[in-house]
Amino acid sequence: MRADCKIWKSDPGITGNMGSYNWEAAAAQIGLSEIDFKRMVEIFIRETEADLKKLQQACDLGDSEETALIAHHIKGAALNMEFDKLAQAAKKLENEALQGNLESAARFRAILKAELAEIRNSLSLKYSSK
Repeated sequence: MRADCKIWKSDPGITGNMGSYNWEAAAAQIGLSEIDFKRMVEIFIRETEADLKKLQQACDLGDSEETALIAHHIKGAALNMEFDKLAQAAKKLENEALQGNLESAARFRAILKAELAEIRNSLSLKYSSK
């Protein structure tokens, strides 16, 4: 997380409650209106879901190089959207894949899926009345 922006109301660690995510601060930090940020997050979710499917395929094939590339892509997209916990998990997955350790990478794939679900649920809760 950038030092000049308090997007999290607390530091929940690698997994936690997106309910503490400050959507308004995140939108402001990357220079978007809240509604434009919401649209970007919706696109991010769709794209990341597709990446997770590709990631699973690469892992199933034992392709650590492709796994690392996909994890790197997810990490970059997550950082751009200020989803630091998702980015941390993607970075750890990328590092495991670069070391050829796809067995332990499964743990981080599960974390990625869980974090994406948290983002989706939090977005739904935040904007369900709007």
